[in-house]
Amino acid sequence: MFDADGAVLAVRALVPAAGLIGLHVPPGVFRSIVALESGTVFIEIKAGPYAVPVAAEWGQWAPAEGEPGVVDCLAGMVVAVRGA
Repeated sequence: MFDADGAVLAVRALVPAAGLIGLHVPPGVFRSIVALESGTVFIEIKAGPYAVPVAAEWGQWAPAEGEPGVVDCLAGMVVAVRGA
């Protein structure tokens, strides 16, 4: 989970063998998922009805998919997760 400037506020690891298979993230919190194992499946469920995301829902500090900086951003998240 991140603050509005992209600083990491919290890191949570889901560990199925330990019974940690889900996480509740309150609405309005910037978040991301980093899969550390092949075959990982993720599903996000949000209260409906569906609404097209607006720019304010995306961290302006994070590169969009396909933009330069994505690889470095993901690498930084992997380091944060593995250090948790």
